[in-house]
Amino acid sequence: MIKTDLTHSKIAGEDFNALYTRIDEIHKVIHTDDGVTENKWVELPATIPNDEIAKIKSLAAKIRSSYDVLVVVGVGGSYIGSYAGIKMLGSDFPVEFLGLSFDPVPVLKFLEKYKGKRIAANVISKSGTTMEITAVFNILQPVVDYLVITTDARKGNMREYADKHNIDSLIVPDRVGGRYSALSAVGLLPLAVAGIDIVKVLDGAQRAYKDTLDGQSYAPKYAAARYLIHTKQKKDVEILATFNEGLSALGDWWQRLFGESECKHGKGLFVYSMVFSRDLHSMGQYIQQGRQLLFETIINETNPSVNLEFKPNNEKALGVPAKTMNELNKACFDGTVKAHSQADVPIVILHLDRMDESAFGYMTYFFQISCVYSAYLLGVNPYGQPGVESYKTHMKEFLG
Repeated sequence: MIKTDLTHSKIAGEDFNALYTRIDEIHKVIHTDDGVTENKWVELPATIPNDEIAKIKSLAAKIRSSYDVLVVVGVGGSYIGSYAGIKMLGSDFPVEFLGLSFDPVPVLKFLEKYKGKRIAANVISKSGTTMEITAVFNILQPVVDYLVITTDARKGNMREYADKHNIDSLIVPDRVGGRYSALSAVGLLPLAVAGIDIVKVLDGAQRAYKDTLDGQSYAPKYAAARYLIHTKQKKDVEILATFNEGLSALGDWWQRLFGESECKHGKGLFVYSMVFSRDLHSMGQYIQQGRQLLFETIINETNPSVNLEFKPNNEKALGVPAKTMNELNKACFDGTVKAHSQADVPIVILHLDRMDESAFGYMTYFFQISCVYSAYLLGVNPYGQPGVESYKTHMKEFLG
């Protein structure tokens, strides 16, 4: 479903071949369960229980039939996977996201927008101590008509609250970190409420899981390409670019996944996502003629399911040198690849055949496992985020 194309990557074949032994070693590490490492996400698409899927679908049906909106209260990995899926696939039911920061304005706007409405909330926090989530939950709790808590199975403030008040709850699986939880109940309930077929999402993820079992898939190939461009060509910045507005939130999720996983001990790429042609009118100038410190990974949708035809018109203000929007987008893709390649910008292309539920599940798993390969190639632990914890510690100091 995703093919890694290195035609424009400027990677020497011998450098790529020299990494095979390391890729094989990392593959074994990824699939070894030592009982401690947060790698339980690896087999999650193939092992999520049918009764859990049924419960998620049942809760989603209840929310859709009895309430006017679902507000997801979460930050980081607690929200961004489902947010990316909804932005990519669309929603036929209102799903809002709060708890992303301490800014009161989004909360006030939500309360104004849904005043007098029946509000369902999904509060997501494994530890139960994430302050952004606690703060918003504190404000929303009096106006929420129905609550689902997604948290640890046994411990934490949210687990204690759910058990004490007999609140419906879902489980964040053990040894699954937030940024690797999109294919668990964390991401699946909001997707289901949005009207997205989560069985198809999991089918796509299961296909990706099976494709990566032998360690020879396009995922380690992408990871190896990133590593070689970074270390051999001395590029320290990776741009993930897409020509589809629906993938902009997936880019945000990708940015968080790679940024938190591999940027430790003075190592790692600075990652940033863009949407073309929109951002070609700003940062395209830097990519083309700025400092030579970056490379691009471009997602290319090869079989778009949506298109618009132009009407023939002799007016110059209405004349378009193409028959459809997709024809323009394809020309923009081809022109961008040619121009940036000629400017000595290495380009990795990820060909995606379509954008549907299965593709979202596949992409999610593809990037997760690629990220873990990438981190291990750099010699860092892909799990944990000690740098993020630092600001939380100092914040508490200032609060007294």
